[in-house]
Amino acid sequence: MDHSIYLRLPVGRLFLDDRFEWSFPAESDSSRYGKRDIWNAGRVIGGSGSINGMLWTRGDREDFDEWAELGAKGWDFKSVLPYFKRAEAFATTTSELRGTDGPMHISPYRLKHQLVEDFLNAAKAVGFEDGGDYNAKTHIFREAVAYGQTTQKRGLRWGPAQAYLRPVRVRPNVVVKTSAQVRRVLFEGDRAKAVEYAYGGHFHTVEVRREIVLSAGALSSPKILMLSGIGDADALKRHGIVPVVNLPGVGENLRNHIGLGMMHEVRPRTLNREFTPWGLAKHAADFVIRGRGAATVAPGMAILYGSFEGARTDFSATFSPFAFEQDGKDGKRMRPSSRNAVQTRASLLHPFAHGTVSLRSSEAADQPIIHFAACAEKTDRDRLVEVCRKIRRVFDSDAMGSVVISEVVPGREIQSDRDWDEVCKRLTHVSKHYCGTCRIGSDDRAVVDPDLCVRGVNGLRVADASVMPSIVSGGTYAATIMIGEHAADLIRRE
Repeated sequence: MDHSIYLRLPVGRLFLDDRFEWSFPAESDSSRYGKRDIWNAGRVIGGSGSINGMLWTRGDREDFDEWAELGAKGWDFKSVLPYFKRAEAFATTTSELRGTDGPMHISPYRLKHQLVEDFLNAAKAVGFEDGGDYNAKTHIFREAVAYGQTTQKRGLRWGPAQAYLRPVRVRPNVVVKTSAQVRRVLFEGDRAKAVEYAYGGHFHTVEVRREIVLSAGALSSPKILMLSGIGDADALKRHGIVPVVNLPGVGENLRNHIGLGMMHEVRPRTLNREFTPWGLAKHAADFVIRGRGAATVAPGMAILYGSFEGARTDFSATFSPFAFEQDGKDGKRMRPSSRNAVQTRASLLHPFAHGTVSLRSSEAADQPIIHFAACAEKTDRDRLVEVCRKIRRVFDSDAMGSVVISEVVPGREIQSDRDWDEVCKRLTHVSKHYCGTCRIGSDDRAVVDPDLCVRGVNGLRVADASVMPSIVSGGTYAATIMIGEHAADLIRRE
């Protein structure tokens, strides 16, 4: 289980290292002057739900209706809503669209900070509406602002390990084996019969009577399928892998959100200045006594969101009363900024940017090849700039004028379209919302059918973010949990 205090305490994510994360280096991105990102994934029970930012955003109704239009029959909003509700325990709601007694505890942030209130008030002053409970909307606002919602219970991270595994961990038919790496699925003809894995320096197999469910995430699930002989047959042969079924779509359609961070130096004391012996002691006491305070914080205490064309939510911007800076040249770690500063991260939710995941070799220990051109599309860069200008409008308002000292990143000298375009190419980052590489569909390049069964074989399903036909209007966490709930019903039905 994820017992480490770094995993359970929200602020502990600052101290995570390679014991808790897979770090996959992407290939050089020519659209950003050759930048190489590190794509992280959870290396702990609970997966990425044990290391993520805990922000709970379902996405729009239109996202899931689009899935159905793309061939994912039975995954439209009306069909998936019961699974969102079944997963949720969101007590502070009266909406029939929210769940109240599910395993995943959802709550408002357990910290009040005046800078968050200032940001909310400033956004409303320049025309953003009060978004209220954004997860209970049947339509989107043109522009709105709201408090963020987080997966916490009494201030502690509440992830899949606590919600789903812990209650059944003692069952005799549940076996958890850690420090084991899945190598491939073994077949008899076209039927999946066993899983081969490495453990303790040796290879082992476990045979199945009914079926295998692969849930390794959008980077590793396609890799395991390809190592098992499922993928583009010609590419597999080049690695010496005997094809079981020719599915060229495996590893295609890699989707992610792209974003750009803005930092403002402010006069009120921000949370990154609380990382002193006295500050840590004070907030630790607040957490022990009340389950509140700075120890419970995570990014996204306030969220701007809206649409460019009115069809669905196209952008978001998460505000935090603290700021971080890159720690080290590899970009893998962040540290609290030395400035008294706040951070707002603009995100493009439906970018044209896309990529692929492919095999580096036939060895399971070798990391996959990740190609993703984050800034190749001029439309994406233009829209990301538009979001940043909206953020600047909030900070330029009278409501924030008394607290803001200066814009640190990208800086007020950035004004022209050409300057902003250059900022995008230098500073745009990719999110940790990877999806789409084993997408649901009915066409020839779809990887799984609407029942999540891998096409062309028997006894094998995929159930994780990789099956999303398109990316959702928000973080992929909530939608991934929904996929798991839906998968459970599909399996029980058979």
